[in-house]
Amino acid sequence: MLNREPDSISRPNHRVGICYVATDVLVPYFTGASTHVLEASKNLMAVGASVFVLSRRASHAQAAEEVVEGVPIRRMFRGIVLPVPARKFTEHRPGLPTRSWAQNLIVRLYSLYLSTVQALLGGLVAARIIVKNGLDVVLERETSFGAGAVASLLTGRPLVLEANGPRFNRFSLSRATKILAYSYSMVDERVRRKTELMHSGVNPELFRPDLESRSTIRSRHELLLSPVIGYVGTFQAWHGLEDLVQASRAVLQSFPEAKFLMVGPGSDQTRALTEKLGVRASFVFTDAVPYAQVPMYINAADILVSPTNPSGAPWTLKYGPPAQIKILEYMACRKPVISTDTEPSRRIVRDGVTGITVPPGDPKALSEAICRLIRAPALADELADHAYTLVTERYTWAAHADELYQTILTAMRDYSGRSRKVG
Repeated sequence: MLNREPDSISRPNHRVGICYVATDVLVPYFTGASTHVLEASKNLMAVGASVFVLSRRASHAQAAEEVVEGVPIRRMFRGIVLPVPARKFTEHRPGLPTRSWAQNLIVRLYSLYLSTVQALLGGLVAARIIVKNGLDVVLERETSFGAGAVASLLTGRPLVLEANGPRFNRFSLSRATKILAYSYSMVDERVRRKTELMHSGVNPELFRPDLESRSTIRSRHELLLSPVIGYVGTFQAWHGLEDLVQASRAVLQSFPEAKFLMVGPGSDQTRALTEKLGVRASFVFTDAVPYAQVPMYINAADILVSPTNPSGAPWTLKYGPPAQIKILEYMACRKPVISTDTEPSRRIVRDGVTGITVPPGDPKALSEAICRLIRAPALADELADHAYTLVTERYTWAAHADELYQTILTAMRDYSGRSRKVG
């Protein structure tokens, strides 16, 4: 052990110190992962915690240490002393050339490197942050590949694991005192006793109805007289954008004036598909926009979609890929939402109440849902109103941080009690 066990439980006036290990996440950045880490950290600090984030460093031009919106950030390269470029937002999917044996070998070796050398290095850096700042607990995002577990072992601090996706390290799973997951099906039954359900959040001060920005964006992109279907996010295969483009053909047969506003980076393959299917003129692609401007584009749309499709993911997700953040941001802007019926989305989007759900990978059902809302603006308004009320009362980042903080305090008590029994 590098240092003593935390004694914050016996010091009620002590600010609980949290080392947030997110070595695969660029902070700040335009992805949902970055939003989650930064917003959770800010709101944990607002409820009285001290938070230090260990995140990924993109280049030598990016500062190794920086305070971002009040949150201390320490960054590290994936390549030990050199950056490793972030992958493009395209994933292997049917129809694309398969990898050669050499490419598969490289992928496997890289995965092994991440779960061994990179995890050990990240754990050492996190341990140093913990000792230097007298922190009490480790919060690990699952794509850190075990770095948080290493830091927990070295410092004797309890570990809380965020199982945001399926790539968590088995050492982290066993080491964690508490596990947070979007669905119980995400984790093995053997650890469900220490698993609690989590949710993402939204900043209602940033994401809110805004008629002025709606008019600005619709005018800028010549959308004033069109029903606009919007999507915001990256263009990874599991987001289901291929299904949306397929669905657009049927929508345009009924509503030829409709437009599809696509906001986010890495859209080359989706653009190519719109060209191939002859619908390119009905699509507006903006590429990445500053996060503070995302609400403007959401407000510009009449209907927002999250057509996630687990079959497009590079891993098996029987519970469905998490896409909560974009859905919550849509709802906070008081917009009707169409989502695929996957966990954890169905915890938020109740069909016919707070949105419309369709089966994943079903362009026909998706097109019918879009047309239904275009034809029934009163229904769209009703769904949007119910969703807005739900999100602003239950799914803010402040509410997320309150629940997360209580989980962290519970983990510290459980860990302290177990340590005393062992001693």
